[in-house]
Amino acid sequence: MAEIAAAVGRPRPTLYHHLTIMLRAGLVLDAGARGKGRKREQLYKAAASIVRTDPNATSKQEREDLASLTETHTRYVLRRHVRAMKAGTAVREGPNRNATVRHLMLDLKPKDLRALNKDIEALAEKWAAKPKAGAHVISLLILMGPKSD
Repeated sequence: MAEIAAAVGRPRPTLYHHLTIMLRAGLVLDAGARGKGRKREQLYKAAASIVRTDPNATSKQEREDLASLTETHTRYVLRRHVRAMKAGTAVREGPNRNATVRHLMLDLKPKDLRALNKDIEALAEKWAAKPKAGAHVISLLILMGPKSD
């Protein structure tokens, strides 16, 4: 838990609360423990490298849970982005760019929307492989929502 707290810049009690929720939801799995006695540390691992929401969520509670999950992911990626910008570790141009923001308002016909969704799925499948030694880990959040009037 200490490693997670340091990585995301959040206090441990907050993380324990969220960890319990993620364990119940099956997003995080128990991965055993390491160390002995007072130095024993519980280990956890992500259940999957891609987190997808249930497209069939219909109840009010399911919709609220999905909205909450969306807010959580968005805040997490935003905090990482802002921290990198402030620390000077964000590369904003060139082939090694690791930080960018794009907000697009798209006027798509149904066939174009289907093509965009297919492209998003292909992107996720291609790049969501297990981390490799020496690789640069980035958080990529694709958030798409209908225009609200």
